[in-house]
Amino acid sequence: MEIRREVDIENHTFTFQQKTEKSARILEFDYKKCNGCAVCVFACPVNAIELGPVSEIATGLDAPPIILDHIKCTYCGICAAICPFKAFNFLENGEKVEFPLALVDHAKIINDKCIGCKLCQEVCPTGAIKREIEVKREDFPEKNQNLIGELKIDKDKCNLCGICADFCPAFILIEKEVGPDTIIPFDQLLFDQTQCDYCKLCEEICPEDAITVEGKRIKGQLPDVFGRVWIELDKCSHCDYCVKICPYDAVENTKTGDGDLILYEGRLHKCDPVGCAACIKICKHNKVWYVSKKDGRIAFNEDFCIYCGACEYACPYDLIEVRKDVIFTRELINIPQPWRESWEMAIERVISKERIKELERKAVSERPTLKPVEEEEREVRVSPNQKYIQQQLEKVIANLTSPKVRVLMERGKEDSVDKLLEE
Repeated sequence: MEIRREVDIENHTFTFQQKTEKSARILEFDYKKCNGCAVCVFACPVNAIELGPVSEIATGLDAPPIILDHIKCTYCGICAAICPFKAFNFLENGEKVEFPLALVDHAKIINDKCIGCKLCQEVCPTGAIKREIEVKREDFPEKNQNLIGELKIDKDKCNLCGICADFCPAFILIEKEVGPDTIIPFDQLLFDQTQCDYCKLCEEICPEDAITVEGKRIKGQLPDVFGRVWIELDKCSHCDYCVKICPYDAVENTKTGDGDLILYEGRLHKCDPVGCAACIKICKHNKVWYVSKKDGRIAFNEDFCIYCGACEYACPYDLIEVRKDVIFTRELINIPQPWRESWEMAIERVISKERIKELERKAVSERPTLKPVEEEEREVRVSPNQKYIQQQLEKVIANLTSPKVRVLMERGKEDSVDKLLEE
């Protein structure tokens, strides 16, 4: 059966193709989504994937964090099934393959608790959270004219959810940078009274009863839920930022795995968190690492870590170790062999950070090596005179090498030696 393989590169996506008479398989790799965690390197059953220069990539080099040998690749799709950041996309005969053997489905919104605020969307590192607002102040045509009123914001009650600011232009949220050490996306809520007609709608829409308005309620019915929020799982990095920020327990998340993140304190004198910052830059999906304002040194918030391992490979000074204890996958009971066994072996390799052991390759000669032909034994004929002479020589040699003859020679008694040899 003829097998044809091709590689195309467009922008930052590699497209690997394998075509046979019966099927056409395509493996797409978007290296901008990849952070060099090496999960696919250990999972690959044929060692077709190599880890690239992750440390250099973290500090600015524009290159793929992994290198895939499409000649060795068997197009099994296990890299696409196990990648925690969806850097791979696998298609067969034009259809995207949904692997039953894959990581668990992760974050999802609990609709009956979600009120549609903007906190989770603001803190999401990958832009996976989407949101639609159901109602705004402009949807109510009526306005109070020349009404003198008053609006107060109870800062102790306000959780900076942002609903009032999205609803009415009279409210202004002051944004601040989100990081592992501080995930609240806003610094404070301001009120512009020149934009307010004291319609009292914001008083009703605030979920914390933090706003009180002296004014006149205009006509119109507010919806039960201010907005609709959902998560695009293809972009979700399972970081838990949305879980930690949500004040209403509206988000559930199952991480891809569990383990330990270790920073070796004894080596920190080598670390340059400002000049290098490789760990901070490589952790673009989860934002675990930061520079401590208190200590001025590198630090991490393990709450957001999924133990992928990218920071370990990015650090040029071997300050970081990532240990994986478990990887959470979908239910495997109904998966037939040998797929289930291959998947379980891949998971074990990822956890132990060991590549598959290839069979030892030995060179085999085309021609068998022949044993040397032994020489034929030749019969040696000895004459009677030669035999007699040989016997006499053996006697003389024996006498000359005997201790008795050696003693007589040392004492100068050569006559005695002659007599002994004549016997």
